[in-house]
Amino acid sequence: MKRSVFWNYNILLSGKFDIPVVSFVIYLKKDGSVIKPPALRKLRRGRPLSWVDFVVVKLWEVATAELRDLGLVGLLPLLPLTKEGTTQQVVEEVITGLWAAKGEHSQAQLFPIAFTLSSLAFDGSADKKWLIRRFRMLEDMLQETVIYQYIKQQGVAEGEQQGLEKGLQQELQDLRRLLLSSVRSKFPALVPVTNKLIAQVGSAQVLMDLTLKVFASQTIGEFYKALTLLNESGS
Repeated sequence: MKRSVFWNYNILLSGKFDIPVVSFVIYLKKDGSVIKPPALRKLRRGRPLSWVDFVVVKLWEVATAELRDLGLVGLLPLLPLTKEGTTQQVVEEVITGLWAAKGEHSQAQLFPIAFTLSSLAFDGSADKKWLIRRFRMLEDMLQETVIYQYIKQQGVAEGEQQGLEKGLQQELQDLRRLLLSSVRSKFPALVPVTNKLIAQVGSAQVLMDLTLKVFASQTIGEFYKALTLLNESGS
């Protein structure tokens, strides 16, 4: 991640709204290097010209109770990635909290994110299988919400309904459905092309990485580029 990103966003927002702006970098998992503040801009000879500070948050070091106590529904999907959050009980807490939240639109947006982030938290195959089963149960309930029915009426493609009952094929089918639900919530225009491209993907890791890319992408073009690379690689 380029430090210039923080500088550009911070300066842009500060100038537009004429208020102090604090930037945050949130790391989901302990993997790779962690950048350190500040973001500097220098002259050619190395003399600092300007700088922007930012806050680094490593979720695996954040106490689960600390994040929970903030009481913000939008942060619930992050709970499984916190220090004590990698349990089925915490995932159930997230599900309960999202269902209790007012507004079906928020539910439809946050549930795919919650399950994507939970899949990153779990390493054991048993926990991952439980998570997939839990999502399938929840998907049936989501079909009754107003926002889900609206999207369906617009002709957005459904996730694959066929597949083998056992083993890897069943897991791949479930992951494709999870990916399509995530795309549907953020980039609905790309559902048809996504559905077409992932039909022959035989790697669970590729499907999970692509699902995470949905929420990491800031624009529809950025995610479409990821789909293009998938098509070129023939994964």
